[in-house]
Amino acid sequence: ATRPPTDSCDPCPCTGPGSLDGSCDIATGRCVCKRNVEGFLCDRCKPGYFGLAASNPDGCDPCGCNVDGSLVGLRECGTHTTGACACKPLVTSPTCGRCVGGAFGLDGEKLFGCDLCVCDVGGSVDPFDCHPNRGKCQCRENLEGKKCDRIATGFYLPSFHTTLFAEAEEGTLFSSRTPFGFDSALFPGFSGFGYVILKNASQESITMSFTITKPMKYRAVIYYVLEGSQDGSIRAYFNSPGEEEQAVAIPLARSDSPRYSTLLDGNGDFSLTPGEWSLTIEYGGNSRLLIDRLLLQPEAYYFPTRLVANVPDICRLNQPQDTLCRRYSYPSASEHPNQAAIYASSRPVPFNGRLVAQLNADNPQLSLLFTGIPADTYAVVVSYSSPHDDVQTFRAEVSGVDTPGEIAVYPCTFSFGCRHVAMDRGEVLGYEVSTGTATVTLTLASRADDTQIAYVDSVYLIPISDFYPAIVTPTFECYSSNSTCLRTRFESRNSARFSVADDGYSFDGDGERQQLP
Repeated sequence: ATRPPTDSCDPCPCTGPGSLDGSCDIATGRCVCKRNVEGFLCDRCKPGYFGLAASNPDGCDPCGCNVDGSLVGLRECGTHTTGACACKPLVTSPTCGRCVGGAFGLDGEKLFGCDLCVCDVGGSVDPFDCHPNRGKCQCRENLEGKKCDRIATGFYLPSFHTTLFAEAEEGTLFSSRTPFGFDSALFPGFSGFGYVILKNASQESITMSFTITKPMKYRAVIYYVLEGSQDGSIRAYFNSPGEEEQAVAIPLARSDSPRYSTLLDGNGDFSLTPGEWSLTIEYGGNSRLLIDRLLLQPEAYYFPTRLVANVPDICRLNQPQDTLCRRYSYPSASEHPNQAAIYASSRPVPFNGRLVAQLNADNPQLSLLFTGIPADTYAVVVSYSSPHDDVQTFRAEVSGVDTPGEIAVYPCTFSFGCRHVAMDRGEVLGYEVSTGTATVTLTLASRADDTQIAYVDSVYLIPISDFYPAIVTPTFECYSSNSTCLRTRFESRNSARFSVADDGYSFDGDGERQQLP
């Protein structure tokens, strides 16, 4: 029942932006809030809303968090001022509505929200980019497949001998005395229909033509036999209309069997532009020189641009030790009350190198007793692993608290385990513990086929005031192989130094601003 106001009544304390017309309950003084506001003084947005403002007739705007991409299904915004939702590790956007670059396939049943792109590092345009829904990589020309790892029909992968290749016997000879040969005893394994023979100190030469389509450096390689007992040399000239001639003398080692020799100019390689080029080889030695073919290797063949491969594997249990993978971890929560599940299990089992409690159809429940804890309102956080292919559910109950919570148990075979928090209707559930003792009971929900299974490692009671989404967010730690983090090759921050040319100051590794001399 309510009583009419009298002169002795206190005024309503409802002057904040969330109150409705400043009115309150005449019995309790609790303010009457706008639609999306709560609290005794109407001073905070309801879960799932943000941006408390007096000008907003509803008080707050809906967060609009995508349930599939939000961390553990939270409807709450990351902050009550910006409305940024708390996203799963591979999800982004203010509402957690799309995969990060390099990931695809947003799905509410994935712990990370999306899967990493798996693109062939050589066949894809960008190994870190794929279709956001299907995961199809963007392929380079004449390659195909979801990963761009297959050669398209009607094309082939050129080998060393098919890149800018010329047969010496098909070149232009500048002496009628320059003969051809086709004796496999003298030149085993020659290609084409033979080889050219340059001999007898007659300064003979041969010219071969190439069509260059891409401007870059090239390395010339000759395949030859040099008879006799002494080493020799040749002189090579690259020419093209309107271009400066590039010439170099090349020593050749004596060899009775076919071998390759690289033709290098003074700087190492020949810089060729698109167009028609000719290579003339002159020889004036006393021993016979047999030339079968000449190749031009693009710089990308022998000095390939740096291939940066995406690492699409998240470190999992039972994968080969030398697998390169991404290791994730959770922040420590050991400063809060916690219990190892094995102490409450009558049948602990070994899992991932430690003993854990196994819950299944025959043993679906686990109870843990917490003693000596301060009276407070707690969030229940569970550390677990799950080999099941589907999302399962823990029912989380705390003694003395009427409202149970639910914990989503995602498929989890990761080497670092998984964590989740008990929730109720899209928000973290606070369990009010008024005494120093509490019993937490987890029950694994049954399935029609009785295939439910999960491994519980530990349970934490974290005061609601100390809980933040990062506690249950796996965070990238390092690239790992053989269970060891790989060191980066970048210099440490303290060894870095940079200068700002236009103001005469520099900054050392500790961020101190120093005037340049």
